[in-house]
Amino acid sequence: QMNIGLNLDALDPTTAFVDHIVPGAVQAWNALHPAMDHLKIYDRIISVNGVSGNTDDLLTELRSQDTWDITVVRPVEIRVVVDCARFRSLGLDLKYSPNGSTLLIAELGDGAIAQWNQNILRDEGPSTMTVTRCDRIVELNGARGDAKKLLEAAADTQMLHMTILHYEG
Repeated sequence: QMNIGLNLDALDPTTAFVDHIVPGAVQAWNALHPAMDHLKIYDRIISVNGVSGNTDDLLTELRSQDTWDITVVRPVEIRVVVDCARFRSLGLDLKYSPNGSTLLIAELGDGAIAQWNQNILRDEGPSTMTVTRCDRIVELNGARGDAKKLLEAAADTQMLHMTILHYEG
């Protein structure tokens, strides 16, 4: 039996995050189908064969079945610049997998990011995308690809330039 071929991050309690695609069933399937139908890095798997709502259940379904009907949510990138000198805190509770490539925004409280959200809504209107819980930081001050490097890039700096993966739905 061919392996699934996914490195999944299960930090979010309700979805499985595609951190890497490696040789296996998904890569083979992608090779045979149009690009728009591919499972991609940074997709959030929200349902497998009708199973949804719990990450452990999604992972069990992926491991126990030979065929999958997968529903995903694709991200949109938001660019955020924050002057850290103006705030005591970013107001983010971050989580990451040891071998992961992103930082999960587990909680969003008072701080620089909440203020950025307020400013962008005021300046651009209510249809503007804001940073929310379960979004992912994918780049920080030019660092990308490794969660630990993202954290290091945020240390002892006045300005933070972030690329955040935002998910609707």
